[in-house]
Amino acid sequence: MSRYILTLLVVISSFSLIEAQEYMNTIVQKICECVEGVDASSSPEKKEMELGLCMLSVSFPYKNELKKDFKIDLDKSERDGEKLGRLVGIRMMEMCPSTLINMAGDIVEPPKPKTGPIPAEPKISMQVKGTVIKIEKEGLVILTLKEENGKTSKCLWLGHVVSETNLTENYELLLDNEVTATCEVMDIFDPKIEEYRPFYILKKINIVKTVLKEETGE
Repeated sequence: MSRYILTLLVVISSFSLIEAQEYMNTIVQKICECVEGVDASSSPEKKEMELGLCMLSVSFPYKNELKKDFKIDLDKSERDGEKLGRLVGIRMMEMCPSTLINMAGDIVEPPKPKTGPIPAEPKISMQVKGTVIKIEKEGLVILTLKEENGKTSKCLWLGHVVSETNLTENYELLLDNEVTATCEVMDIFDPKIEEYRPFYILKKINIVKTVLKEETGE
């Protein structure tokens, strides 16, 4: 009997996952359509605001499902808004990457764009060692690292990142600390310049040196 009950629970769980996938696809598709109407020449601050409004307005009708399946409480958007941004951002890279890049056109400083067809190549990884000088967390989490030579690199957090710490809960503690980061270089089509250009996707990060911050008291 217990075997039949276990089988039934597996079937029910499978249906729940399928339903979650279906309504998440609907949410992401509507968000993609919403942000397509945003002026690409707007300031980065306005783009971030418009993206956030699209995410919240489209997702709110599904707040009960999001709370149940992903522990995202839209009634506490200040606390769980980042979780929603990471969840939606990853799926937008799959469903409408050009739209997402158009919204985030000013957040990455790449080398000169490549021209011509993109040949099939193995994935390229790069390692950066530097201090985290900025953490952007509107829609997508983006870490800005400054190396000893003064060069800055921006790494996008889109998927699972290997780390010695619980990065999901403690990533803000990376600020002002020296880290080593491994990023995958991904060529993505940018509709603003009508060319492919490299983006740096964070894959691994660890703290090398912790900077102790002075506590101020009265």
